[in-house]
Amino acid sequence: LQGLEAGANDFLGKPWSKVELQTRIRTLLRLKEAQDSLRQQHTRLELLYDISRALAAQLDLDQRLSALLTHAGHAVEAQAGSIILLSAGKAWRKIQTGRDNQPEIVDPPTPSPVEKVVASWLFKAQKALLIVDTALAEGPEHWGPARSVIAAPLMLERKFRGFVLFMHSRPGRFGNEHLELLNSIARQAAVSIEYARLFRRAQEQRQRFAALISS
Repeated sequence: LQGLEAGANDFLGKPWSKVELQTRIRTLLRLKEAQDSLRQQHTRLELLYDISRALAAQLDLDQRLSALLTHAGHAVEAQAGSIILLSAGKAWRKIQTGRDNQPEIVDPPTPSPVEKVVASWLFKAQKALLIVDTALAEGPEHWGPARSVIAAPLMLERKFRGFVLFMHSRPGRFGNEHLELLNSIARQAAVSIEYARLFRRAQEQRQRFAALISS
């Protein structure tokens, strides 16, 4: 009783059995895995909720993209990241971050060699991408200083509308839990980005209409 009160998870009395010891250890490990999984799910839901609120607070497309890149990059603890939106197979909007984690608009939105490779793979596979170590991947010369890469497509109505990409200079930095999280973020963001794009188009049409009326 004193041992349990002091913080022990379990105990065995003497004489102890090897089989009983192994069984109790397996039970405690399964309990630990279940608790870790529950905590990860809770953290994941909190992150998705925070990102959803951050996106909903912005109507401007660039501000939504910046908010998405900042929050998602923080969630996966990336060193650098980018979001590229595509239209008719060509990039028309690109926002990226560096080590200072400050989003910046890239104009013209020319994809880097890494982004070109990732875009090609995502377009064909239409699912999230995880590269644990780019030194072991095909064409290692394309990856530059990036050793860990994670990316997810932005799909809307089964069409490839762009992608979000994060990188780290340390191999093995991203795992399956980051992949699942980024995939969830991308699914949520695709609809939000489309709303912002339509809002921008409506604003431009309103401005043109106002100019026609005034002239």
